[in-house]
Amino acid sequence: MMTDKRVGLQLSDTLFGLGLDLMEQARSATTPRRGATLDRDGLIIAFAALVPLRRKNLAQLRIGVSLTKVGPTWRAPRAGLARKGLMAETAGRRRRRG
Repeated sequence: MMTDKRVGLQLSDTLFGLGLDLMEQARSATTPRRGATLDRDGLIIAFAALVPLRRKNLAQLRIGVSLTKVGPTWRAPRAGLARKGLMAETAGRRRRRG
């Protein structure tokens, strides 16, 4: 028997709100480690709700390389490129090997 996977789906704005809530909870965490964990998880959830990336591409993001600051905002690779296995880099784009 197959289960309907759509039952657990959430809208991206709901996930974004959850991410922000977790980051807010991090401020009053009981330990620094718990705060860091909540902050990290909240950031990942909020970011993934805005920029749909594969898990591997999300893990490869690096500040100053694939996440660059332009004025007051941060820029990430275009989602279409990341889904196809291509990541934007500072000097251009490179194809995934293999």
